[in-house]
Amino acid sequence: MSKLMKIILISVGAFLFVILVSIGVFTYYINHPSLDRVPYGKLVAKLDSPNHDYTARIFNISMSGGGPSVGPSVRVEIAFNKTNKKPKTIYYDYEREYSGSDIEWLSDQVIKIYDHRLNVLKDTYNWENDPNWDKKRGE
Repeated sequence: MSKLMKIILISVGAFLFVILVSIGVFTYYINHPSLDRVPYGKLVAKLDSPNHDYTARIFNISMSGGGPSVGPSVRVEIAFNKTNKKPKTIYYDYEREYSGSDIEWLSDQVIKIYDHRLNVLKDTYNWENDPNWDKKRGE
């Protein structure tokens, strides 16, 4: 086999490898929605936990950008006030908009967001991962 043929085979093999890895990464991200990729939104409220260790920051997200309108969304992130820990998104729901009375702290670490009770240290809710979300729309 000539040197040119080896270079061509290696180049084609490397190209195919890059394509397959790219398809795999893309497929993973499509099939595994993550709260890390949720749009930021507009900050509309902040609620401190009873002991002030945490602050729930509530964001309304509007997806209309000149194209077809997409329903509103709400995102809630938790700020850790007593540590240098990075804020973490714990809640993301589509076709909801925060109106001022839908979120409340139940204890120092448990927050009720609409009908979801979440421990801010371990629980999250993402409508994209909820198999019953479509049945609950409009409630």
